[in-house]
Amino acid sequence: MQKPNLHKTIFQITYKPELKFYGLLMEAAQKMNEYPHWSTDKLSIILRNYEKHCSLSIRHNTFTYEQDSSDEDMEAKFIQNALENLPSALQIKIFNRFGYRRKYIIAVNMPFESLVSVLHIKLFSQDDKLRSIMPSKIEDLMYRIDFMEDPYKYHITAGPV
Repeated sequence: MQKPNLHKTIFQITYKPELKFYGLLMEAAQKMNEYPHWSTDKLSIILRNYEKHCSLSIRHNTFTYEQDSSDEDMEAKFIQNALENLPSALQIKIFNRFGYRRKYIIAVNMPFESLVSVLHIKLFSQDDKLRSIMPSKIEDLMYRIDFMEDPYKYHITAGPV
């Protein structure tokens, strides 16, 4: 079996918006020197590193790191740097949510339609009563499992691409 290839990482922290944020935004963004490119609408800022395929957006109620590569060391370093600098620079005391999402791709050597068919048989109940009320042709599918281990929630989504 082929090893999944990390394709994208998204790390996001949400917090209560406060008016003082706007006075702190630009100075906080300047602390993030791994990103040579930036754009702003003066209410939020997006910092980018095109060479490393990553960005950091800072908004009134959230900051989000996105990476379009499989470099796990860089991911850990850049997320750690954001966590070390932004909460204090933006004077964030309480976080509402930590979100961490990774997207993986596994290459398969079969047509999309065949992959849909195989996954349908493996992941969807083949009970005759259920199959009799469902349309017979499956064009696409997605399989999602939600886990919870207090205080964390996990979502795993799989499907053909």
